[in-house]
Amino acid sequence: MRLFILSFIIFFSSTSIAQENVCPVSDNESLDKLKESDFSKESLEKTLGDLQKLFDGKIDVADEFIWQSQLKIEGAYYRMEVDKWKDDPTKYKYSVERFCNFMKERAYYVH
Repeated sequence: MRLFILSFIIFFSSTSIAQENVCPVSDNESLDKLKESDFSKESLEKTLGDLQKLFDGKIDVADEFIWQSQLKIEGAYYRMEVDKWKDDPTKYKYSVERFCNFMKERAYYVH
């Protein structure tokens, strides 16, 4: 697991995740809705650091933390793809659609 986390950090260190929103934001968003910034490189690095502390036995967490971490990793991956394909219109359109669908359907706090 440590190797996975380390490789994920290295992968993201060579890829920048932009901060601007790519998905439409509604004025009536639910309070438990995650923001696009929750899937930034910085947010992902914090989540991975917390996971490392968990696996090192330094912290205890509720099950919801693991589920939330999975969502953040998945969303950060989709967001990274948006930036990766910005110079390829076809792949960019698909990556934006996939990320925005994720934001609309799954990007909520776990409780």
